[in-house]
Amino acid sequence: MKAALTNHEDNTRKDGNPKAASGKKIELLLISLFLTAFVILVAVQAVMLNPDMRPIFYYEKVEGSPLNKEMTLFSPCRMELRLTNMGQCRDLKVLVNGLEVDSFKGKEVMLDLKDEDVVQLDCNAVQVSAQVEISAVSMNIKDLLGKRIDVTDGIISVAAVNTDK
Repeated sequence: MKAALTNHEDNTRKDGNPKAASGKKIELLLISLFLTAFVILVAVQAVMLNPDMRPIFYYEKVEGSPLNKEMTLFSPCRMELRLTNMGQCRDLKVLVNGLEVDSFKGKEVMLDLKDEDVVQLDCNAVQVSAQVEISAVSMNIKDLLGKRIDVTDGIISVAAVNTDK
């Protein structure tokens, strides 16, 4: 009877600590999980290198294809604004979609625009009365040609570009 009691093993180590034995099991479990995950990742990467096997993991057409050089997403257009009653006005700023793009350092300002752009003049710092005219435009926005704007104060809307007309 004494021999049966001495051979009996529970979750204790030689020092009699049951937590150390369960900690060792958890450590072995974590190491085996890490190694398994690492092997799976390496295997997936190896399969992804083969173009024939790639569709197993993701649908490639979702990624799209590059645009050809001749394809355009918008119709580009140009607009020239001209001061009609003075040679320059550096304080008169030209805004496109709310961002300052140029000022009247000379008599004319040339703008490169696209569909749905909004052209405005920021007159907050202007001390004199000025007049601006749309003096040249591209063919796709020719209805804006010749429009005159009297510069007074604040932010004045010049034009909203719509090339679909």
